[in-house]
Amino acid sequence: MFDNYLGVLKKFVNLAKKHDAKIIFLVQSQGTDTKHNILFTSISQKAKKKASELGAIVIDTREIIEKYKGDKKDLFHDTGVHYSIKGSNLVAKLMLDKLKENRTISLTP
Repeated sequence: MFDNYLGVLKKFVNLAKKHDAKIIFLVQSQGTDTKHNILFTSISQKAKKKASELGAIVIDTREIIEKYKGDKKDLFHDTGVHYSIKGSNLVAKLMLDKLKENRTISLTP
């Protein structure tokens, strides 16, 4: 499964490069620690290094979980891996902060 994941990742990166686009790779988090969710999110966590080597901008959403003071389940829908509105807003803020930090985007008029 992991080899297939990396193969698809490489195809996305190659396609993006052909079109002079940037890849933003989000390392997935989970709000519910079920066996399935841990397996599902561990794949993207293991692919983090390869994504970076391929030239992707890597943003680790686990930073949100570590900083969040409440119950991490609040950041996810019942599936435990799909973000709630609150979680989505935090992911968007993290992405914006990281892209500004890496000088990937500029918000000047």
